[in-house]
Amino acid sequence: MKKAVSRILAVGMAAVMALSLASCANPAPAAGSGSSDASSAASQASSTASKSSGKYASMKEDAESEEVQSQIKSLEDTVKAGGMELAIVGEDNKFIYAYTFTKDMNVEGVADQLKKGLDAQAATFESVATSLKLAVDVENPVVVVKYINNDGTELYSQEFSAK
Repeated sequence: MKKAVSRILAVGMAAVMALSLASCANPAPAAGSGSSDASSAASQASSTASKSSGKYASMKEDAESEEVQSQIKSLEDTVKAGGMELAIVGEDNKFIYAYTFTKDMNVEGVADQLKKGLDAQAATFESVATSLKLAVDVENPVVVVKYINNDGTELYSQEFSAK
C-alpha cells in the first residue's frame, strides 16, 4: 500500500503542475473538433505478482494492475477538468505517466515551463522509481512523465531514475 501512496502522490503532483500550466497558457485556436484519447482501456493482468519474489513480473503488469488503474480512475475528473487525459503504462523498465491535453495548446514556451515544474518535483519521481524496485521485478526502474498535445505531438518528457 505504501508504494501506491507514493505513486498516487506523483500522479497528483504532475497533474497539478500541468493543470496550473494549462490554466496559465493561452489555448491555440481549435484545429479540429476531436480530442485524443490517451487513456484507452487497459487489460487487467492475469497475475498480480511474480510467484518467486512477491513482486510484479513487469512494469506493464504493475501499470495494468487493479491498484494503479483505480488510482487513474480516482484522478480522472480532476485531470479532465484541467483539459487533459491521463494514461499510465509500463514498458520494459519504464513506468510512464502520459498526460494528453484535449485542446490545442499554444506551445510556445510550454516545454520550458514543464521542465521547470518537473525539475522542482524530481525528488518525488525519483522516490517513485525507488519504490518500483520493491514492487516490480525489473532492474533500474525509470519513471517517465510525458505531456502530449492533442494532435499527438510530444510537448515535453522527462525521465527519473531511482537514487
